[in-house]
Amino acid sequence: MNPEGGDIAYAVVLLIGATITFAAGWWISRRWFERWQNVRDDSPTWTMQQLRDLTREGQITDAEMRQLLELSRRRALGDAPATGSNRPRATTAPPMPRIQ
Repeated sequence: MNPEGGDIAYAVVLLIGATITFAAGWWISRRWFERWQNVRDDSPTWTMQQLRDLTREGQITDAEMRQLLELSRRRALGDAPATGSNRPRATTAPPMPRIQ
């Protein structure tokens, strides 16, 4: 059996079309996945002086200050995700008044 020239050309065009469609789908899904993982973090960035002030005023504990410093260091080095449940939050509310 000798395949006709039209059958071979059809199979080649079909194979090229399938390859292009697969590559485009792969590229689109990869871009979507990368955007999905890179969620922007709009949380405030703390300076050392702000953290010292918050600690001195009693708004955060020394342990919270160390956590925030570690998180800042890891973010700067690119070691930590910007979002997630492991992100410590600074308490900026004023201290509660004492009841007398």
